Amino acid sequence: MSQSESAKFTGNWKALFICPNPKIARDLGPLLSRYLPAFSAQEINDYPTRQKMAEVLATQHISICFLEVSDAPEQGLAVIMELLRADPKLPIVVVLSSNDPEMVLRCLRQGASDFLMQPFTGEQVEAALQKISRLHPGRSKTPGKVYCLMPAKGGTIWRKYWR
Repeated sequence: MSQSESAKFTGNWKALFICPNPKIARDLGPLLSRYLPAFSAQEINDYPTRQKMAEVLATQHISICFLEVSDAPEQGLAVIMELLRADPKLPIVVVLSSNDPEMVLRCLRQGASDFLMQPFTGEQVEAALQKISRLHPGRSKTPGKVYCLMPAKGGTIWRKYWR
């Protein structure tokens, strides 16, 4: 990866792993840490309820979600809908344990941004992260602050400059 490409992945990425399969989380975590220097993850080991998802999204400020759907595809598809209901612009990367084109298509139609298939490779993860950073450029940034300066006497500054 060139220096300009790696600069795209800097920032405060906060990932949510929804993965009932711990082997997939163990295989994928080191690759993500390599491509996202400030990477930190919140891991959920089962498919969460609507209330738990809303709570995690509200308190953790998640910028990307990795969702494993191979073990229980219908539950995984329902989680995609619930995540997008809670945060419509949340990038969701579906993680599959095998090459299943029909499942990939179903997940993308449901609203997933991209997908990863086992065995995970650096090129596969890099391509997915580039796509996410291109589609959602502001998700990894720390929110800024806005300052407003107001005169003590309303309209005083504006009259001075408009005359």
